[in-house]
Amino acid sequence: MKEVGADLYVDPARKEEIVRRILDARGPVFIENRYRKKDGSIFTGNLHSWAVRDRDGKTLYLEGFVEDITERKVAEEEKEKLEARLHQAQKLEAIGTLAGGIAHDFNNILAPIIGYTEMALNDITQSHPMRHGLEQVLGAAFRARDLVKQILAFGRSGKEQQQRPVEIGSVVKEALELLKASLPSSIEIRQSIGNGVASADATQIHQVLLNLCTNAAHAMDGKGILDIRLCRVDLSVRELADKSITDLKPGPYLELSVSDTGSGMDKTTLQRIFDPYFTSKDVGKGSGLGLAVVLGIIKRHDGAISVWSEPGKGTVFHVYLPRVNDEFESTVRVDGVLPGGSERILLVDDEPTVMEMGTTALEHLGYKVTCSADSVVALELVRSGPGDFDLIITDFTMPKLTGLDFTREVRRILPNMPVLLCTGFSDKITRNSLEDLEVELLMKPYGMKQLSETVRKVLDSSRTKSTRPLV
Repeated sequence: MKEVGADLYVDPARKEEIVRRILDARGPVFIENRYRKKDGSIFTGNLHSWAVRDRDGKTLYLEGFVEDITERKVAEEEKEKLEARLHQAQKLEAIGTLAGGIAHDFNNILAPIIGYTEMALNDITQSHPMRHGLEQVLGAAFRARDLVKQILAFGRSGKEQQQRPVEIGSVVKEALELLKASLPSSIEIRQSIGNGVASADATQIHQVLLNLCTNAAHAMDGKGILDIRLCRVDLSVRELADKSITDLKPGPYLELSVSDTGSGMDKTTLQRIFDPYFTSKDVGKGSGLGLAVVLGIIKRHDGAISVWSEPGKGTVFHVYLPRVNDEFESTVRVDGVLPGGSERILLVDDEPTVMEMGTTALEHLGYKVTCSADSVVALELVRSGPGDFDLIITDFTMPKLTGLDFTREVRRILPNMPVLLCTGFSDKITRNSLEDLEVELLMKPYGMKQLSETVRKVLDSSRTKSTRPLV
């Protein structure tokens, strides 16, 4: 019996299996396999083969042909990768939509907690027995507010960046609390978190740590030791050279290290880990964007990242952020006189608790407040008494008329009326829309200090414009 293309088979064991399948079949078989060309090169092919038999059913020989499908396989793999990226983009879009809803509802819950607590702290002495407890409540509310921002960061592109002096240790500790709830209990988390301030966007540093730790957990296949450390370092020219870091200057830095006891990586993989869409995970289990995003964030923070890894010995990532000397006030402080006034303010918000808290806070600052939970009713108040208000504060997300729509209608009646727009989710508000309507933005949930300073700024700015001489 002759075998068609007997020299094509790369794997002898596979060859025997294929011949057996052809002999057992009652008709043609189609088998995808790796084959060898005459020049010795390997290709992916589709074997079309059948057994030729005599009248008694005895096999005389096998015949058939092999179709080279290499290009088709490459195209299919690219299609799968594109579909995986599209699926990832759709997931991010869904997360962004969900995050927007969470931000709106959760910030409305936090607003009265922050507002009333700050008012209480302003009304009691430093020695009052309830002061420490109220400061703890306020600190927890601020952490919850920051957590909402971090949730929103996952639904955004990450291009928006607001750097300010940040206690990086606090960001790391908060991220670890989230990780403990999401990682398998079979992964032991070890930590040594020091203190240090860097000029950073806290939500993006949070994202860096989550990405690195999630990758580490995947590399350990759900079991091992995850070690996170944060310390202060002063890098010299020699130390930078030893670490193969060429894009940093000598000086003070914060070193954030994430190490795992996972499978490790070879040199070829290490050279590509920061490439966009490169992933060592199975199709559909990773977008290949995680480390590329991490690198982009670190670069925008004028930092650097290095990695050490060996197969079977785990991986260590070192992130370096420029350290600043700014004193960081970790204790919540609401001392000092808050700027107030006696102007007349129209407050519009469809959330009763937020409207009540805002009214109380503004009246506490000396302002005369008229409030409305209905944007259409509020518009009638403006229309019937165009000279009754010096400032309008309106929520963005409202039924009937949104904050922007309400502002556009107000502008038709009072073109120069100062308006303060409040929102907990700014992605739906473009910079152009704010500039066109000359509207100031106040992010929810706001505290007394933020509210008092922003209101005073808008009112003073409006007065300056109205008294400016014509040229």
